[in-house]
Amino acid sequence: MGFATFRDEVKTTLEAVTGIGRVYDFIRLINHWEEFKQDAVADGRINVWEITRLTLEEELEAPQGQVGVEACFRDAHLIAIIGHFSVKDEDESEKVFQDLIDAIVVAFRQNNTLGQTTLIPQQPQVPSIGHEMLASVICHAVQINFLAIERTGG
Repeated sequence: MGFATFRDEVKTTLEAVTGIGRVYDFIRLINHWEEFKQDAVADGRINVWEITRLTLEEELEAPQGQVGVEACFRDAHLIAIIGHFSVKDEDESEKVFQDLIDAIVVAFRQNNTLGQTTLIPQQPQVPSIGHEMLASVICHAVQINFLAIERTGG
């Protein structure tokens, strides 16, 4: 079990969002910006989304020793989706990007069991929306986080 058991479902859910660009189930660490830029472009603009795990905590759900109860653990994975979308003011890219963020949040609300492998017990959080330079291009940037809980023992 672990992140690998539901990482594909996170990617599939993200890829199903209308208007989403390139989706990677890992952080792309490429030494040459031109190569990264090429891999990040969809429909003539940077539109790239990366999935990673930020933390993993094991929690005891039911302690051993209680009468009639077997010890049960769960793993809490903090998942981050990091998105970049090139700024094109003439296309009102800010509105398009904000709509993409909302669509992603809704997609994970609707698939809150990630294909029955785990549970997203609370709504995805969006702690950061802003702008960053990516491959010498000004981009809208976002980080969307959610907790994925996986029962691992007991």
